[in-house]
Amino acid sequence: MKIIVDQNKILQHKYKTRRRIKSLFAWCIAVIYLFPVYWMINTSLKTGHEMFDSPPTFFPTIYISDHIKRLLRETMVFGLLYGILQ
Repeated sequence: MKIIVDQNKILQHKYKTRRRIKSLFAWCIAVIYLFPVYWMINTSLKTGHEMFDSPPTFFPTIYISDHIKRLLRETMVFGLLYGILQ
């Protein structure tokens, strides 16, 4: 009886370990795919000088939302989204 209980504990531990490894792998893939989106948004909030700094910064020192305001005001972003969603 004790051998069966020990085997169940071993199997449960193996299952949890596999699940953790799969979860870690999935998180790594998600970060790799989402990093370019983050970088585009981050770059749109930087000043012109800060965009080309070496080494690059991961967080802008001064947030500028003029680029996004101009994008929304002067382009048809919402019109295109409305057309796609119809």
